[in-house]
Amino acid sequence: RKLSIILALLLLSGVFVFAEASVNGEFMFGVTGIGSAANLGSAAPKAEINLKAALDDNTTVAIELDAEGSDWTNKNIALDDFRVTSNLTGALGIEAVDLIITAGLFDNYFLNWNYVSRSAEEYYYPNSESGQGWDYTLTIMKTQTTTDLAAAIDLGVMGYNLKFWSDFKGEAMAAAIAGTPIEGANFIVAYFAKYNAVSTGAVHAEAGYKFAAGPAEVFIPASFDYDLGSSAYHWSSGLAVDFNQVHLAAGFGGWNTTVFKDLNVELSTSLVENADIYAIADFDFSTTTAFQSVDLGGKYNFGAFGLGAGYVVAADDATTTILWGDNNSMKGSGMYLYADIDL
Repeated sequence: RKLSIILALLLLSGVFVFAEASVNGEFMFGVTGIGSAANLGSAAPKAEINLKAALDDNTTVAIELDAEGSDWTNKNIALDDFRVTSNLTGALGIEAVDLIITAGLFDNYFLNWNYVSRSAEEYYYPNSESGQGWDYTLTIMKTQTTTDLAAAIDLGVMGYNLKFWSDFKGEAMAAAIAGTPIEGANFIVAYFAKYNAVSTGAVHAEAGYKFAAGPAEVFIPASFDYDLGSSAYHWSSGLAVDFNQVHLAAGFGGWNTTVFKDLNVELSTSLVENADIYAIADFDFSTTTAFQSVDLGGKYNFGAFGLGAGYVVAADDATTTILWGDNNSMKGSGMYLYADIDL
């Protein structure tokens, strides 16, 4: 793996000499559980750098290096993504159709990410009622089981796209159709499966619609997942309204025996320039006590450097609350501090 990273860096450094290049990334770190000796801990949930080189108007090479989770703990650098992308019809001067191919080491989630909560808890975080894992939506879609290379094809015509992904070993595949039928709306329908069990894969369908309602902007998402192998399902929806720099959102969803499980309610504001102030209430109706926690916090951006703090009031010491969007979590009640640097 380390040799792969070195070779990828050498290749990309050579490409950078002759191409238009860009560098971006993010570093996030902080302390959680302040005030609770049992739950006090530090975290670096994001340590990421992305390098991208445009060889011409139609072909790019990109690499993503991460040191997150166990890689951060073990002081390793992980090759998270390495891909070459080219628009074949663009290179031929054909404008009516886009035929884009991608090859490299990458996972390709065919998702439009239609949800309203910061944590996306209602969208892909249901508990493991059927052994599917904590991230049901992503678990059934991550069909790649090896670190083998993969390829994807994206055919775009008049705002609609046909997509196909496969690893080179022929272990897994994914196919989807997506589009924007009207202004402000999007949809995607996808199927994910192993080649040796194509008929027992997983279906994912979602849509989102954003529109103006007088002075307010409204967004309504919806998603549905169904695993043909286990007959497990999951759904989510919600409502978000933005009015005069005030944001109000409610995301909800459920699955299997708990048809209505998650409810995440947020009230936030950016009335203070460069600041984000929020109050987020989390409910789980599959537990004996529906109320889980309230997260009261804020973040101020000093240019590219952001500094945030908050306090969580949890139902008990065993309750886990997702923090900083979807970047970390903590158990029980207590204060947290974090810094976020965007490159």
